[in-house]
Amino acid sequence: MTQTEIERLQELRQKEQLTEKEFAQWEFLEKKVINDERIEQFRKNQQEPYSSKRSRAVNLAWEFFRAVEGRCYVAVGGLDSIVLYLFLRSIGIDVPAISVSSLEDRSIQKVHEALGVISLPSAKGADGKRYNKIKVIREFGWPVLSKEVAGKISLLQHPSQDNATVRHAIITGETGAKGGYQTGSKMQLRKWILQRFGGADLEGKALGYAEADFRVSDKCCYYLKEKPCDDYHRETGRWPYMGLMASEGGRREKALAVNGCNYISEKTKRSCPFATFLRQDILTLAQEMDAWYHQHANMFPGPALDTIVPAIYGEIRALLNRYCGYQLKDDEVILLVIRGIAYYIADITLRMLIPRELYNAMGFPTDYIIHRDYLGNAYGKTKQVARCGNAVCPPLAEAMVRANLPEWCSTKMETMEQFHEAVAI
Repeated sequence: MTQTEIERLQELRQKEQLTEKEFAQWEFLEKKVINDERIEQFRKNQQEPYSSKRSRAVNLAWEFFRAVEGRCYVAVGGLDSIVLYLFLRSIGIDVPAISVSSLEDRSIQKVHEALGVISLPSAKGADGKRYNKIKVIREFGWPVLSKEVAGKISLLQHPSQDNATVRHAIITGETGAKGGYQTGSKMQLRKWILQRFGGADLEGKALGYAEADFRVSDKCCYYLKEKPCDDYHRETGRWPYMGLMASEGGRREKALAVNGCNYISEKTKRSCPFATFLRQDILTLAQEMDAWYHQHANMFPGPALDTIVPAIYGEIRALLNRYCGYQLKDDEVILLVIRGIAYYIADITLRMLIPRELYNAMGFPTDYIIHRDYLGNAYGKTKQVARCGNAVCPPLAEAMVRANLPEWCSTKMETMEQFHEAVAI
């Protein structure tokens, strides 16, 4: 809580009688105190030794199993949930594993098949046809930026009386009673996003925000992954074990910290035994489960695997070795330590290239100076990218010179350092 919120809560606690608005603020802030305490304890649990977190995961898994009387399943996707499934089997919990495997990389599908994971089809639309990414996008809209952001933009594009208060919060940051009448809340979209999408709402339009000429939606993941699992639950009465970890960030971080590793209510139930795990914890457990699998491979229906780690991770290793200067061995991964937490590269997906990567792709030497001009004036990221876009690829210039003036091309230079040594400036 901020100091302003603490002072406001103290002020409200001292009042003998509260107005309706003050009561909503008091209720919101009291809940926030409880949530902050839960988050603080959760973060302490995250910093415990691996052995302690592993033992807790065992207890949580059995606690959930007993709470739902064994009516559960494992939602399996990539490595983390594959490890979860094997972990549960290793401690004696034998429940079905399901996945919409058709959406996964072929190497992940191979592991699923070997372990006997049940493959579910994607959900059906109103026309009776199965959803794929193209069908979801055409019917609902594009999943821009993130699931959370896309969901907020979608609300702006589909105004109703029921979501009026939420839309106002998305535009202005001002919440209603449920949000404790906050100002500047995290519900508000960032300014640059509002400038591009906020005009879909009348209030945003009045503020001069633009309206996108295409629809936005957060439904892609729901219809392709979540709904098939929900349908499986309705058909079987089983509740999910999930391989989610708070250290992955995003909305799930706060949800896991506040609601706990096991969440059981009247309407929904789920277990995330690895919620407090950090990336190095899941890597350690993956090695343990790989060894356990090889000792118990006959328990699974498919052909024996060389390793439970999908081949795509090996392909990423090969890519890094070939193009990024690494020399990783077959049993090695790259660990990136960010704010004290170790991460490994699980996949390489689409993203914007950073300036140095753009220059490397254009063929510039790796020591080519891009962060300042010749006078020492600093270039920000935008200027670096702009100048790269206007540049001529050095390999193209080299090819033209070699073709027309071969007598000038007796020495090949790979770095700017070599160039400076050879040329007097």
